[in-house]
Amino acid sequence: MARDFFEVQTNSEMEEVETLQFKSLQAAIFSKGKPVEGVENEDSLAFISFSEDIYVAAVADGMGGHEAGGKASAIAIKTLSDHLQGFAGTEYDLRGLVLDAIELAQIRIHELGVGAGTTLTLATISDVGIRIYNIGDSATVHLDSAGITKYRSFEHSVGGMQHVMGQIGEAELGKRHEHHQLINFLGAEQMKVEISCLRAWSEGDQLILGSDGLFDNITASEMFGVAIRPIEADQKLSMLIEMSQENMKSGNLRKAKPDDLTAIYVQF
Repeated sequence: MARDFFEVQTNSEMEEVETLQFKSLQAAIFSKGKPVEGVENEDSLAFISFSEDIYVAAVADGMGGHEAGGKASAIAIKTLSDHLQGFAGTEYDLRGLVLDAIELAQIRIHELGVGAGTTLTLATISDVGIRIYNIGDSATVHLDSAGITKYRSFEHSVGGMQHVMGQIGEAELGKRHEHHQLINFLGAEQMKVEISCLRAWSEGDQLILGSDGLFDNITASEMFGVAIRPIEADQKLSMLIEMSQENMKSGNLRKAKPDDLTAIYVQF
């Protein structure tokens, strides 16, 4: 795809993984609401490609239990997409536009006046490297071709912080209700943005962006087992979705957590 390409899904009910093929990478996307009748999907996503071989991938998870959570995630993704229309610059220029879009989305979510909020995890990809942004407990993971984690964004929740500090292991993560309590989100009065340094990528590297509906229902070992398979990005994402949805039903290696599930899988 030589021209600019914008794929935006807001509060969608996708029945299968969608495949996107580009010059430099493969991408696959999926978004579906929790397996509970009558509950709408509060997640949104975007995958954007510019003709200069610059890409942006983003996942937003509207806060469950908060009024207008689905609208908040849609605002975050649409604001980002609209703000990047016509972009023709360097990675440095893109960084500024992304941060501007995040600040504008923060204002627009506040203007709803209903206490809405959303997470946002985002990766920019260019020939000079990958930069990862994160707000909340959605996450982005950068893996090499052997499935080894090169970088993982922090999950801004009580459980996520306890896990990072070594206070609880993966087996305990999510077992207590307070583990899912967010300590940072888009729309919060004290919202903060986690930004990685510019990280080099190599052929065969992989990126997985997901809402907590994905990462709360799979283990690191399951993710590794999928990442090392010599298959296409859409097949890998389909496997992760199937594992997550199965765990939502009855629990397996993780405690069952029915939730909206949105993810992007990128393979270089």
